[in-house]
Amino acid sequence: MKNGYTLTAHAAIVVAERGIHKEWIQRVLSAPIKVIQDIADPTRCHAYGSISERDDRTLHIIYNNTTYLKKIISVYFDLRMRGKR
Repeated sequence: MKNGYTLTAHAAIVVAERGIHKEWIQRVLSAPIKVIQDIADPTRCHAYGSISERDDRTLHIIYNNTTYLKKIISVYFDLRMRGKR
C-alpha cells in the first residue's frame, strides 16, 4: 500500500464517522508534532499532528509499530491537546 499504513475495522469506521481525511492521517504519520510510545502496550505508538483544515485541531493516531505497514488502531481529534503544542 502506497500510504504506508492500514486501517483496522474500527479505525475505518471512525475515520468515516468523524470525517477524517486519509491525507490527514498520512500527513501526521509522515511529520508528527509528537510521538509517544504507549506505556501499557509497547507495540503501540501515539502520533499527534495539527490539522489546519480543522481549525488546527490535534489529530491523535494510535497505531501498531511492529508491522511493516503501520496498523492504525484508532484516530480522533484530541480535545485534551488543544493549546498544548
